[in-house]
Amino acid sequence: MSHSIPAVMPQWGQMTRNGWWLLGGLLLVFIGSLLPEGQESIDGDAAGSLHHTGGGVVIFLLLAIFTVVAAWPLLTEVLSKRRLFGTTVLVAILTLLAILNWSDLNSVRQQANQANRGIPGIPGTGGSVTVSAGSGLLLYTVGVVALCVLIVRLWLFRRRAAATAV
Repeated sequence: MSHSIPAVMPQWGQMTRNGWWLLGGLLLVFIGSLLPEGQESIDGDAAGSLHHTGGGVVIFLLLAIFTVVAAWPLLTEVLSKRRLFGTTVLVAILTLLAILNWSDLNSVRQQANQANRGIPGIPGTGGSVTVSAGSGLLLYTVGVVALCVLIVRLWLFRRRAAATAV
């Protein structure tokens, strides 16, 4: 049996609050994956952007798509336990990647601090290189936090529903 697109897509007025959390968080993760994760400046002038390397963008986008597929019923109803578990695992992976990205940014900052010191004994070899979080990393992190809040809300709701059913 095939469904038409309008039958599968929820109407905006029918979406649950949790559905909005899902779409908002995943939209931020998606957009953040495409934007630079860091900004580099030398002596106060913008020098460049730090982008994801080694296919990182593809991994982030695939994880976001898989999360949408796993949690799609959440837009209009409650998730089954299996789908909730799968969505939790995917959000945990997205969270781990956010933590790793912040760690990588910290490593780049430490390298910049080393470069700022210059070569010992040779004057003028140090510069003022600064590295800061880019808009992509910030948006990605906010999206992941929203998804984590959603997951906690869903598990607490499931727990409350089970407690009242007894």
